[in-house]
Amino acid sequence: MSVSMLYKLILAPAITLGLAFLFGIKGNITKITIFESAMPAVLTSSIIAEQFRLNTKLTNLTIGFSIIVGLFTSAFWYQIIEYIF
Repeated sequence: MSVSMLYKLILAPAITLGLAFLFGIKGNITKITIFESAMPAVLTSSIIAEQFRLNTKLTNLTIGFSIIVGLFTSAFWYQIIEYIF
């Protein structure tokens, strides 16, 4: 559970930010893209897990916990975005 949240809440926005710097992309589109990549997991992953008969309890736990942690990491990424751009 922690690896998926680490990727979704920390690594994905960091990679997106790095790519924005690499390609020299700036403006509102960049801010929105980075912030959107920092959003927590959503219910679609639970539906997919149920369709393929995977561990839905773990998926739902990850979704719930990532929403709570995502409140704090979203604030962190917002501050980073506003500072840089």
